[in-house]
Amino acid sequence: MPHVSGYIEEMAHNFAGTTRAQFGWEMIGWSISAQVSQKVAGNPTHTESVRRTRQKQAETFQRYKALGHVFPHDIPGNLVDRIHAHLLWQCEQQYGGSFWPDFFREIRKERQRLRDAVKLGGDANRNERYRITIECFERMAGLEFKRLLQENGISLSVDIKSLDPTDPHWNRKLK
Repeated sequence: MPHVSGYIEEMAHNFAGTTRAQFGWEMIGWSISAQVSQKVAGNPTHTESVRRTRQKQAETFQRYKALGHVFPHDIPGNLVDRIHAHLLWQCEQQYGGSFWPDFFREIRKERQRLRDAVKLGGDANRNERYRITIECFERMAGLEFKRLLQENGISLSVDIKSLDPTDPHWNRKLK
């Protein structure tokens, strides 16, 4: 079963990547794969793994908030998207079972803009795709995604990868 879940996770990353949606390092793909793995290859080991991972994401998020929206210094920067994962999980819980289908319905509407953004190259490409992705989440009824990001010290225009969180001189902020 772990192999099946691993394959599903990689397919989910590819699926999300193909849409050109951008939020967190790989959190759209991971979030989708957690659900799909449970449906396709659900088992107690996987369920417990997802539970522990979500718990770690929530703990990291609480520490981030307690530090005044600064990512904890004792956690490697490449794990910063735990914050994004936690927010997506909160949104899934609030929105309900049609969260991902509705999100991808919105992303499909932006297909050409997302394709055009890729032509920008580098950080400009990533940041434009991030802005478009946020717009798609924002259009989902009752989500108020931009407000959620603002309240949690997360940029509305600069993707986390563009902030270079693996650089030792990164200020540990998501803006």
